[in-house]
Amino acid sequence: QRALSGSWDQTIRIWSLETGCEVRQFSGSSGAVTSIAVSADGRRAVSGSSDRIGRYWDLDSGTTLFTAAPNAGSVTSVAISSDGQRALLGCSDSTFHFWDLSSRRGFLNRIEGHLRFVSSVGLSADARRAVSGSWDGTVRVWNIDDLREQRILVGHSSSVNCVMFSDDDRWIVSGGEDCTLRIWDATTGNCVALWPADWSIRAVAIQGNGPWKIAVGDSAGQVIFLELIIPETWRPE
Repeated sequence: QRALSGSWDQTIRIWSLETGCEVRQFSGSSGAVTSIAVSADGRRAVSGSSDRIGRYWDLDSGTTLFTAAPNAGSVTSVAISSDGQRALLGCSDSTFHFWDLSSRRGFLNRIEGHLRFVSSVGLSADARRAVSGSWDGTVRVWNIDDLREQRILVGHSSSVNCVMFSDDDRWIVSGGEDCTLRIWDATTGNCVALWPADWSIRAVAIQGNGPWKIAVGDSAGQVIFLELIIPETWRPE
């Protein structure tokens, strides 16, 4: 029923999908809002901004519940667990940070491994694994329990701009400046599908449990809808 947007004008806005009209606007950032993620119940959100701060929002009231400052460059990407209790903050200094929102504190666990700007982060449905994409051209999978790197997914020939787990956590989808969309087996790290685009891929969303619906946003301003079908006979190598 609603959509959220973050802007360089330092605001977050809630929109009605039925009418297309703005429902609410709230502010608090002193920099451009670079990313925003919403909990499954639609009541909480995490945002990142160029002022180097992550914010946890109550969307019903439009107020900031609490903040966290990674002290690590601009917050370039965010993710939130379905229950709204865990979050990730990706940063421009090549790190990202795990944020336990249930503690209601600004304490962060710093996670290192990428060599350049972290452009996108995502959480699995059970919030036990994280995925990150970077301008170093890699996609990486992490164990949230011990904050260790599980796997490096190599295949993109340029910056990775977006990453996401599928709803069932079986697949990871990534898009990059190399004009490719890639589907990875989240367990083995194998690339199981590749879609060549005409333009670099800037955003992606995947939904469903087979066939999967994928929405791709590219640098030409287009949104392209794809359907992913992986045969039931397919088995990881």
